[in-house]
Amino acid sequence: FLIAPLLLLALRAADPITLPVDSPAFVFSPGNWTGDAGREGRVFRQTWYPGAYFRVTWESRDAAPTATLLLDTSMFGPDLKPPEITYHIDGIWRSRIPCANEIPLVEISGAGRHELTVYLSRSEQIERWGSDGKSGRNVLRITGLRVDAASQPVALGAASKWALIVGDSITEGIGATELAGYSHLVGQALRTQGFEYGLSACGFSGWLNRGDKPPGDVPGYYVV
Repeated sequence: FLIAPLLLLALRAADPITLPVDSPAFVFSPGNWTGDAGREGRVFRQTWYPGAYFRVTWESRDAAPTATLLLDTSMFGPDLKPPEITYHIDGIWRSRIPCANEIPLVEISGAGRHELTVYLSRSEQIERWGSDGKSGRNVLRITGLRVDAASQPVALGAASKWALIVGDSITEGIGATELAGYSHLVGQALRTQGFEYGLSACGFSGWLNRGDKPPGDVPGYYVV
């Protein structure tokens, strides 16, 4: 009679764990993200800004660690092509990945510390801002990272300095190959100098012109 309860406890101990978005293991690009409680919250973080990023760091004692990125895609429909992400982990880059409820990461290199960086790399130029000015449908919404049971979060924190890169379609990277827009390259250079960076870039936008394909729902810079 003792075997079954002990087996059940062993199975439960091996269950994967989920790092929530309010875990200190997460760092989000400044000025780019909102959540279920203003800019904070435990349920999700979301962004519509192309080039926005987040990092999450953890350690695993498992020789064959697992990790799955968890997203909320409930706002998408047949009329809206899901945004695409690019991610980097353990020296490997993956790009042109459509947003899905679960995105398994298959490039993890073994036991030890792992740092995942995810970028919103591409989205249609529609419905980013939303008619209420609070939440469009065309967003990347992250709800957590599921990792193996032998893992624990690592809190590295954000850099104390940060910069904001502002622009229109060129800054967004329209017409450039994957993450080859100047804003991403400048941002990566800033990271080497101890800066975080945020991007506020949207095609068609200007001081007064609305961003995104006309009529556009993203307010001009001066209006904001």
